[in-house]
Amino acid sequence: MGTTVANAEAMLKIKYGKEPPTKVVRLETKRYLTTGEIALAKVIFKNSIDYSKVLIKRGGLLGIPNSSKNAMTPFGEIHLPEESYISIKDFSLSKEASDRIWFIHEMTHVWQHQLGYSNFGAGLEIGVKGGYTSESKAYDYDLLCDDQDKKFNQFNMEQQGEIISHYYDAMHLVNFKNHDLPVSHKKNLAQLPALKKVLKDFFTNPSDKDLLPKNYAKLFWHKLSLKSKHVFFSELV
Repeated sequence: MGTTVANAEAMLKIKYGKEPPTKVVRLETKRYLTTGEIALAKVIFKNSIDYSKVLIKRGGLLGIPNSSKNAMTPFGEIHLPEESYISIKDFSLSKEASDRIWFIHEMTHVWQHQLGYSNFGAGLEIGVKGGYTSESKAYDYDLLCDDQDKKFNQFNMEQQGEIISHYYDAMHLVNFKNHDLPVSHKKNLAQLPALKKVLKDFFTNPSDKDLLPKNYAKLFWHKLSLKSKHVFFSELV
């Protein structure tokens, strides 16, 4: 019936004079940013981040990134879902526009953390308030109506991540081939002047700690004001 497993092990033991060597497979669980990713981030954050301290990690955080299929950056390190960590070796080389936008959003949290913001504490408060439900209230903002007069530090940490990543999309992915978020991209292009306005102080000095969220974890509860209704129905006509 052929050589049994026991016989094979015995033959290997005779060959090596001891137990056969065991091959150890090491599972990569973290990596530093690539030179391409640093260059990508510098387009937005300039030198306001110490990129040498930034790690991208595989899963972790009690398995939340894996179960939610989303990244988490509570302590200045980006925790990706395992499948994303494996498939995305370099965000700057990704053929999906959404990956690059995602990276900029998470790097916003790195920026916040390195300037002294408590992403972990704010994240807990947002979660308690229901901001991370399926409706994702914590991410919503409206620069064309309800939020048009707000300063950047009046938005919570997730809104800041969205605003910066949407600006990146509108400014730097205009000619991206086969953009995989065409509807969102069109919206970001339309609101580019408003994005530039709210980010004016950020681009003047991205190292300014006064840019960090002042309202901690305040959520944006969309209320269709009379002004919003007027704009909404005007667009339908």
